[in-house]
Amino acid sequence: MSVLIISFFGKVLEFFNFFSTSTLRGEALLDCIKTTLKRHCDIRWSSRRQAVPVLQKNLPSVHKVLQHMTDRANNWTTDTASGAMILLRQIDYKFVCLLEMWSEVLVKLECTNKSLQGKSAALEVASSLLSALANNIQHLHDEGVHKYAAKAKTVCNSMSIKSSFTVKRLRKVKKMAGEMAEDEAHLICAEKSFKLECFKVYDRLISEIKSRSDIYHTISSDFSFLSGKALNESSVSYFEKCAAEFGANYSKDIDTLELVNEVSTFKFQVKELLKNISTASHLDILNVISKYGLRHADPNIEIALRIFMTMPVSVDLVKAVLAN
Repeated sequence: MSVLIISFFGKVLEFFNFFSTSTLRGEALLDCIKTTLKRHCDIRWSSRRQAVPVLQKNLPSVHKVLQHMTDRANNWTTDTASGAMILLRQIDYKFVCLLEMWSEVLVKLECTNKSLQGKSAALEVASSLLSALANNIQHLHDEGVHKYAAKAKTVCNSMSIKSSFTVKRLRKVKKMAGEMAEDEAHLICAEKSFKLECFKVYDRLISEIKSRSDIYHTISSDFSFLSGKALNESSVSYFEKCAAEFGANYSKDIDTLELVNEVSTFKFQVKELLKNISTASHLDILNVISKYGLRHADPNIEIALRIFMTMPVSVDLVKAVLAN
C-alpha cells in the first residue's frame, strides 16, 4: 500500500480515536458541529468512505474545538490538552488537500461498490461498472490537483493556518563527466512533489480497477456463448467450438463431449421456448431449463449457467483496490 495512503488514513484515525474514546470530548464536538466523529473500522474500508467526508466537511469546527481543548483555563485534562495539540499539528495544508481529494475519490469508489452489491450484479455488468470507474478516476487524474489545492487554501485561511506547501531541499546531485552545470543544492517545490504522489495514487487505483475489470470480462466472455443473443444469432459450429473450449477450461465440472452435443440441440429448443431471446440474460436461459424440465436432457448447460450465476462479484471494492 502507498505510504501516502497509510499516513493519511492513519491521521484520520487519530482524529476519530481522540473524540470517540472520551464522552466529554465527544460531547464538546457534538455541541459545535451537531454530529459525532465515530471511529472508522480498519476492517470495513467502506467506513473510511463515511469517515473522511465527515471530517472534510467539519474540519474548521473540529479545529476550533481542538484549540479550545488546548487552553488549560477551560478545565481540560493534561491528556486532552496534549492530545489536542498533537492533532492541531497534523492539520496542515497538505493534509487538507488530501482530505479534499480522498473525499471525492472515496465517494466514487463507494458508489460503484454499492452497485456491485446489487442482487442483479452480473460479471459482465461488474466489468462495465469497473471500467467506467477507471475512466472516472482517470478523469480526476487528468484534471490534476489544482481544485483540491484551491479548496484547501480557503479552508486553511478560515482556520488561520499556512495555506501553502513548504519547499524541500534535495541532496546534492553528482554530475557526470562533461556536464556543464555546477554541482549545487537543488530546490524542488513541495507542491510538485505532492502532485507526483497524488498521480501515483491515481495510477495505482486505475491499475487495480482495470485489472479487476479485465478479470470479470474474461470470465464473462467464457460464458458468452450461452447468452440469449449468442443462442439466437450464432451458428451450430460456433457453439460446438465454444463448448469444446469451455469444457477444456472447466473440465472438473463439465463433460466436454456431452456439452458439445447438448448445445447443438439446445440452440433450437430455447429459440422456440423463449420470446425475445436476443435480449435474454443467462438467468432467463437458466429459468427456461427449469421451467420446461430440460435439466435431464441438458445437464451440462445447466451446470455451466449455474456456475456463471454463482460467480462472486467483489462486495468490498474499496478494500480490494486500496489495500493492495
